[in-house]
Amino acid sequence: MSTLDLTHLGAAEIAGRVRRRELSPAEVVTAFLRRIDEVEPRVRAFAVVRRSEVAREAAELAGRR
Repeated sequence: MSTLDLTHLGAAEIAGRVRRRELSPAEVVTAFLRRIDEVEPRVRAFAVVRRSEVAREAAELAGRR
């Protein structure tokens, strides 16, 4: 699945795919961080992007599965 496709899914769909192990938490985080990188220079919507924290949290979630 491409980054664009993943970032256009709803939260419930993403959660279901993570539960079914079709996606990992790290894949979701990576896709959304890439999308932020693509659009943030134009939209300037984020004051802070917590890259290292969300990557660590995704890894922790993956470890609990």
